Amino acid sequence: MANGRPIPLDGERWSGPYRWDNIPGGVFRLKTSKTGAEIVDDLPKLDLLWPLIQTVPQQNRAGAIVKAYGEPIRTRTYRKWFREIADKAAIPAPCGTWTPPPAL
Repeated sequence: MANGRPIPLDGERWSGPYRWDNIPGGVFRLKTSKTGAEIVDDLPKLDLLWPLIQTVPQQNRAGAIVKAYGEPIRTRTYRKWFREIADKAAIPAPCGTWTPPPAL
């Protein structure tokens, strides 16, 4: 979202929560879609994540935080990539979650 509006991308509207405008002053704020509960994380306290965030030049801190090929990663692509990595790390899928069969 840019100024509270979804970001247009290839005819779609991308409004993922992991955007630079959601971490003003290093504090990540998000309201969950299911319950509306507010999540607040002080990112400088996260020893592994904060140094990585600091490597991004200030002029590049706009729009989506996680990008592939310069564009926000779409939900289905993220899920696919996550499951591939989780499978290799032997992390089981939650019950009722479809997982594609392993490649032969």
